[in-house]
Amino acid sequence: MLSVNRLPKHTDSPPPYYRSAISLGPKSGSTLWNSTTSSLGGNVNDRSSDLNGRFSKLDLNESTNSSKKLCNVYRSTGILGLNLVRGLVSPVANPPRAPISLPVNSHHSYHRGGLVGLNNLGNTCFMNSILQCLSNTAPLTEYCLEDRFLKDINKSSSMNGMLFHLTDILFLRFPHHYQIAYADLMKEIWDPDLANSSTSPSRFKSQIQRFAPRFMGYSQQDSQEFLRYVLEGLHMEVNRVQKRPNPIKPNYEAEDCLPDNEKANLYWKRYLSMDNSEIVDLFVGQLMSTLECGECSFKSTTFDPFWDLSLPIPKKSNVSILDCLNLFTSKEELDDLKRFSGERFRSKMSVMVDYPLRNLDLIGFSTSSCTQKSAQYKLYAVSNHSGSVYTGHYTASCLNPYTGDWHSFNDSHVHAISENSVVSAEGYVLFYTLIQ
Repeated sequence: MLSVNRLPKHTDSPPPYYRSAISLGPKSGSTLWNSTTSSLGGNVNDRSSDLNGRFSKLDLNESTNSSKKLCNVYRSTGILGLNLVRGLVSPVANPPRAPISLPVNSHHSYHRGGLVGLNNLGNTCFMNSILQCLSNTAPLTEYCLEDRFLKDINKSSSMNGMLFHLTDILFLRFPHHYQIAYADLMKEIWDPDLANSSTSPSRFKSQIQRFAPRFMGYSQQDSQEFLRYVLEGLHMEVNRVQKRPNPIKPNYEAEDCLPDNEKANLYWKRYLSMDNSEIVDLFVGQLMSTLECGECSFKSTTFDPFWDLSLPIPKKSNVSILDCLNLFTSKEELDDLKRFSGERFRSKMSVMVDYPLRNLDLIGFSTSSCTQKSAQYKLYAVSNHSGSVYTGHYTASCLNPYTGDWHSFNDSHVHAISENSVVSAEGYVLFYTLIQ
C-alpha cells in the first residue's frame, strides 16, 4: 500500500532522528523493498527499534547520510500512501500463491457479488472506504469466504477470534448482543443476492472499537490509520504463533559483519517467529535502512518490517508516484537540527500525483542483492479523500477481481466507473497487486 503525505497526521513532533514523511505498510506477495537508509532512532514501521543505543558511537555533531530501498520484490499486493495523505506500495513477505478461482455456477460462487454498499453511521466514511478496498483484495476475501481462517484462529489473542468471526455458539448464547465480525461482513458484501443494495457495518464497528477504543463514537478519522488498526487486529486473530517466544536480544556487532542478504533473512525469520499469519503473508514487507557517518564513513544497516509506505511528495508540479518513490529512497543528509525537527503540515496538499493503473515496476527500488528481473504491479483499489484537513469525505474506487470492472463506493451508493476516472488528485491510499 502506498500513502501520499497529503494530510497532516495527528501526532506531535516526531521522535529524534525519525523522518516524519516515512511510514511503511501492507502488501501481499513477498518482501518488496530491501535497501533503504533511515535516520537514527527511526523505525519506518512505527514499531520502535533500539537504534539510539546502537548508533551511540556516532557523534551527534557529525553529519550522516541516510537512504532507503526495498528488499525482495515479489509480494502479491501492496499499499502506497501519499503523505498528504496518499497511498503506499508495500510488498508481501512470502512468495505469491496462485489465485483461487471460484466456480461460476457453484453455490459458493461470488462472481456476481462485491457490489453491496455500506451505510454511513455518522462520519464513518473512512471505515467504509477501507472496508471496500479490503473487500476487493481477492486473497484476503477468499480466505474469509471459504472459512479458511477458522483453522488459524489464535485462542490466545485478546479478542479470541471475535474480530474475525463470531461462532454460532456465541450467537445462540447472546443473540441480542451479536456483533458481526470481519469475515461475516465480507460474506454479506459478496452475497450475490444482496448486490446493488447496502448493509450496515454497525456491528462490525462495535467489534473493531473493542480492539481499538480510539474508534469509539462518530468523529471523523483517518482512513490509513484505520487500515493499520484493522490489519493489526486481524493479524493478531490468526497469528500462527500461538505463544510468542521471548524476544531475542540482537548481537549487533556480530550481525553487522553479515552480508546484507543474510542479515535480511535473519531479521525476517526473527520477525516471523513472533508474527506469522495470512495477513502478514499478504501485507508485510521488509525495508532496509542504511546510515553512514559523514566523518568516519561508518555504515550501519537495519531491516524493519512494514505494513504500508507513506510517500513524501516532491515540491514541484507534474508529480508521479515514481517521483515520490525516488524521493522516499533518496539519500538524505541528517544534520544536528534536522534530526530533532519534523516538518508539520497544517493543510492538505492538493498536488496532483499521477499513479499508473498497471505496470508499476518497483524493481529499481530493490536492493542490489535482489535476483528478480521485474516486479510489475497493477492498481486494484484506491481510498479517496475529498475536502480539507478539517472536513472532508472518503470514498473508494475498486477493481472487481473476478469481473475486471471498476466501481465507485460512496458509502451506500455503488456504481460502475471507467478506468479513466480512477486516477485523480483525491487518491489517498493506493492498493497494488503483483502482476503474475
